[in-house]
Amino acid sequence: MKRHLISTASVLLVQVVATLQAAEKINFEQQIKPILEFDCVRCHGPEKPKGNLRLDTRAGALKGGDDGTALVPAEPDRSPLYTSTILPVDDDKHMPPK
Repeated sequence: MKRHLISTASVLLVQVVATLQAAEKINFEQQIKPILEFDCVRCHGPEKPKGNLRLDTRAGALKGGDDGTALVPAEPDRSPLYTSTILPVDDDKHMPPK
């Protein structure tokens, strides 16, 4: 069940990124934040964010964490936030972790 939910969330994230690639204006609060809240904010929220990465706000996602920026607007292939979700599930860098 959990794997199905993660897969569904990843598909939704891919769809949002595909929209980014289509050069449409994206509203972070309405289109991105709900996806991040579903799978990411429990580890990358305001309380003890892992890797000093906060994904509960647009500013936090753009600022990044210990490993640098997480989100590169209009460049999903350069956005670790996106690329980590499309890695094989057994990859150590896949997000969200198993």
